[in-house]
Amino acid sequence: MTKTMVSSRKIAANRRNARYSRGPRTAKGKARSRRNALRHGLAVRLPWSGAIDREVERLAAQIVGPNPDPCRLHFAKIAAEAELELRRVRAIRVSLLASGMPAGSTASMPGQEPHAAAPTLLNLPRLDRYEQRALSRRNRALRLL
Repeated sequence: MTKTMVSSRKIAANRRNARYSRGPRTAKGKARSRRNALRHGLAVRLPWSGAIDREVERLAAQIVGPNPDPCRLHFAKIAAEAELELRRVRAIRVSLLASGMPAGSTASMPGQEPHAAAPTLLNLPRLDRYEQRALSRRNRALRLL
């Protein structure tokens, strides 16, 4: 394994660039950035409660079948947790779609504002990150079973 030396020009450039990437500096900016993850609640892990724990156990049992070894059960629980997270993301996507458009309508109906659902639809791609994270966790755990 070889180590490469970083030039003094590169170090100086990194320090100059770091001056501009320190995050919010005002109290108002700091308060706003603290609330970023609270916009939709998807950044937080599922709260552990009896009902969620039972659902994880039920899904894990369906994944591994009867008499699993502890290692397989561990990965099945990870897959089950990720599946519940995936369901939560998809439920939020459905509720966003339902709240953005009246039932049975489309954005291109005559007499309707063509971009009436635009604010809601702009939030949909943001959910992709959380859906992809849950899919990756689930699929990785299933591969390791």
